[in-house]
Amino acid sequence: MKKISMLAMLMVITTVFGTTGNAQIVSTMGGDTVPLNTRMLDVATGYPSAVFVRYHIPILNKLELAPLFTFDYGFDTWVPSVSDRLGLSIKYKLFEKGKFKLSLLAEPGIRLGYYGRIRKGVTTTVPWVGTISVAGFESRAGFNFAIDLRLPEVMMSYLVIDKLAIDFGLKIPIAIFVYPDVVASIPILFNAGVEYNIINNMNLLFSTDLGPDILAASGYHDVEFRVNVRMGVAFRF
Repeated sequence: MKKISMLAMLMVITTVFGTTGNAQIVSTMGGDTVPLNTRMLDVATGYPSAVFVRYHIPILNKLELAPLFTFDYGFDTWVPSVSDRLGLSIKYKLFEKGKFKLSLLAEPGIRLGYYGRIRKGVTTTVPWVGTISVAGFESRAGFNFAIDLRLPEVMMSYLVIDKLAIDFGLKIPIAIFVYPDVVASIPILFNAGVEYNIINNMNLLFSTDLGPDILAASGYHDVEFRVNVRMGVAFRF
């Protein structure tokens, strides 16, 4: 009876996720695009996103769209800072030669903030960050709204072996905060990551973005440090 139960469980796992094989990994975080007649789902966590979900839909042979949602608990190096982000990832594979792939990426969207770190004693407030003040800091609830442009971004991947891809790239995810103040956020981020295909229909993924975030508003400018870390899985359907 135990052997029958274990065999049934193995058949279910094989049916849902597939078996190990020699097919090349499809990199969802790097320079690859999802093949036609395929769907992929990224589910990850990390900083500042406690929840990161993205669903990849191929439109053309080298073009994909991917609706995405994040729930964030930080902004740059400020914690706590609670916000949601709704966006659409648009990726076009511009170049492919051998094991190397390069894509252009844009991720327009909106960001809704609910709680952030605000500097005291100022009249101009940067959402989640604030402006320089000798009066110290406070965390408080308050609605913030931003428009994410998130372009241009250049993503690249290199297949070390068929099941292992190394990702790297350059991102300039520009955002314009429009409420309660108009503020431009201009990060310049260097990306690095790795993805490993453990079974045909599932990848393990790790990705990080590091770099300065230039904040500019009327009568205000500052530079913060931006760090994004994501780890999770990508499912192929």
